[in-house]
Amino acid sequence: MKRTLLCLAALAWASQANADLLISQIMYNATCDSSNEWEWVELYNSGTVDIDLAGYVIDDNNSTQHTEANIAAGTVPAGGVAYLFNGEAISPAEFKQAWGNVNGVPVTDWADGMGLSNSSDTVGLWDSYANYSGDHETHANTIANVAYSDDSPWPSDDGMGAIYLTSLSADPSDGANWALATSADAGNTTATGGVISTSAATLSCAGGDWASMVVLTSGDPVDILTDSTLTIGPASPGSSVGATLSLLNNGVLSSFNITNVVLSGSDAALFSVGTYPGPIAPGASAPLTITFSPVAEGRFEANLAIESNDSNGDVLQVSLTGVAFSPVPLVISQLLYNPTYSGDDAWEWIEVHNTGTETVDLAGWVLDDSNSTSHSVANIASGTVEPGQTAYLVGDNVTVTEFREAWGDVNVIPVANWENLSLGNSGDEIALWKGFYAYEGDHETQLFAVDHVNYDAGDPWPESTSGVAIFVNNLAGDRDTPAVWSLASSDLAGTTTATGGVIRESNATFGLFPSGGGEWASIKELPSAAVDGWQLF
Repeated sequence: MKRTLLCLAALAWASQANADLLISQIMYNATCDSSNEWEWVELYNSGTVDIDLAGYVIDDNNSTQHTEANIAAGTVPAGGVAYLFNGEAISPAEFKQAWGNVNGVPVTDWADGMGLSNSSDTVGLWDSYANYSGDHETHANTIANVAYSDDSPWPSDDGMGAIYLTSLSADPSDGANWALATSADAGNTTATGGVISTSAATLSCAGGDWASMVVLTSGDPVDILTDSTLTIGPASPGSSVGATLSLLNNGVLSSFNITNVVLSGSDAALFSVGTYPGPIAPGASAPLTITFSPVAEGRFEANLAIESNDSNGDVLQVSLTGVAFSPVPLVISQLLYNPTYSGDDAWEWIEVHNTGTETVDLAGWVLDDSNSTSHSVANIASGTVEPGQTAYLVGDNVTVTEFREAWGDVNVIPVANWENLSLGNSGDEIALWKGFYAYEGDHETQLFAVDHVNYDAGDPWPESTSGVAIFVNNLAGDRDTPAVWSLASSDLAGTTTATGGVIRESNATFGLFPSGGGEWASIKELPSAAVDGWQLF
């Protein structure tokens, strides 16, 4: 009886200890890693006693079941964390070299048996193989699990950062309680008790003493890594712009010097490298400046190899991209993101205003909002904006004639693939690029846009009701702030605004449809009866 009571007490203690374990951080898409080698999962122990992970199992939701427990040894200290990583591909020393002096726990059968998905997956932890067997897909017997995604409300995957639970008291099943680790978080202690760092900030794909290269630009640093890309710009032709690589020696034994840099590629002559830094001590970093000097507009490519006297003989390879274009005095000045018939995004439009003294030709330009779907080609084929005048960018599902019937004799510029950028009624970020070369891969960050507006649809922003545009009331103001935007109203109807455009009153547009069916339209005046086959809706 006494032995039975002792066993029951031990089981109760183990159960309580397991309840203290929490999955608090997940690295499912490490930079420069296409084979799942550098993935990891952080466990947090909120209890007061250490938890021995020997005999435990970690797995994701897939059709391949482990044949035995895949954690041989490891402990999560009370109030601390452990990082479960691919122990067959990465040694404990390599993991610490990449991520610092953390508590790493090797896991077997990671690449073949689990490999975390970059879009959505469920990662779970079992306290024994007996509880795991037959449960790798249902995850019913886990002591901790997280079903993550890269769709909202989960943080969007940026291809290099871990996601972490922002509060230990928050529900880990709710994506809104997770955030993406950024360079600004690197090295900080998080709410999880662990250390946040992006993979690019510390991870060494090449091995050896090299650990990372950090691009220092205006604002927060952007982390890059071996075999990654440094994008510099925008720069006007005939001028120069620079970016800085911060070279980190993550070794523990000796200093090393940069001995040589090699620029190659068809556009290599447009890039140059500054003075090499002197000896870089273990744990220290030093800057290396890269300058881009374009002679024409466009996107230019080169390769940079950085050599050192590091005993491992590693060479850092960086793909350089430079973006060049001259400034254009074209601004986004008015938006209709919630047309009268709100179910038809085809009737949305964006007004642009030319504040300069020369005509702006939009042929080959790109218009997009911040979303997960990028255009594959430029979506503005033609159109110009005269000095001091405006143009209305409209989806090409609405003809120029139809738009002018609805909004008057205005300058209309058709935009293809509007369905891939339809404006959000609760807020969105829209931008214009001077060519696909500037837009490519940039529809979410919008770094090289000629102009962009990040609007909201709630207080203090003016909130558009059906069929009412918002417009810029002061072109000299910051158009990312709500104070320079106003809502079109009936007392402004037909007047010329600060944007040079015409504001329409909310009652000036009525949703109509042809009596025989077909496309929606809106008109400026309310007819007394059906006209030319149209009837009131």
